[in-house]
Amino acid sequence: MSNDVIYHFTTLESFFNIITSGSLHIFDIIKSNDPKEGKFALESLNIVLNNISYKDKVELNERQWVEFRKAFLCLASDFKYPSPDYWMFCTSFCEIDEYNLIPLWQIYGGFGKGVAIGFNKEKLSQMSKSIEIEPIQYLTNDNMNQNTLEFIKENKNKTGEELCNAVKEYYIHSFRFKRKCFEYEHEVRLFAKSVDLSENMLCLEPIDDMIDFSFNHGKVKSYYKLPISMQNFECISEVFLGPSCPISIKEMRFFLYKKCGRYVNIRKADYLTCSKE
Repeated sequence: MSNDVIYHFTTLESFFNIITSGSLHIFDIIKSNDPKEGKFALESLNIVLNNISYKDKVELNERQWVEFRKAFLCLASDFKYPSPDYWMFCTSFCEIDEYNLIPLWQIYGGFGKGVAIGFNKEKLSQMSKSIEIEPIQYLTNDNMNQNTLEFIKENKNKTGEELCNAVKEYYIHSFRFKRKCFEYEHEVRLFAKSVDLSENMLCLEPIDDMIDFSFNHGKVKSYYKLPISMQNFECISEVFLGPSCPISIKEMRFFLYKKCGRYVNIRKADYLTCSKE
């Protein structure tokens, strides 16, 4: 797999909106369709702090345990149903394996009717000074719990605000981890911005101009607008049409030339399923 180009699988409608608006709308990942998004590390912290099998491993005295519990509740409000008051604006790309695209087309690419936009990773990273692009690390539950155990031991002597900040950083960094069962995605995640909603409660500070809101499917969703139209969408390397995409390569070429002002390489997947033979 090439590390130079990463692919964003999406529906044809979303692709049209990206090109016509000249920007990627990077939504708060916690509000995604995956109810487990953002919960992996929090659930692990809950397990390691409260599961009897970890009681001797964490090496916390009663005071230290109470401090960690307070720091967790400061972040997530509830051990059983954690819902941190954060916006984490990030979006997903894939380093594609040509012979393992079936689930990507089915889940993210409109069941093969959508497209995969190939972005040059270096040029995409230059769109904003604040963004980071990192590959996801796929961990088993045991791996995640071990990471959490090490985090607790490293921070067990901290208290109050210092510990709360450490737990917040632990949580923010956890968006680089996903469960092992998703390894087939070869996901690369673009982190645009994180926002702590507990700060600036009186709205005394200006809000980032790139943050905005949309309404669809009965929900108001926040998003971060990343402009990609600079220099004729130079960050787009190619457009990969799904096998059932209802637009031809020639039509797509005219559309992209009209909107982007330059030639963009286009290809189309032959089948929803793919064989090496």
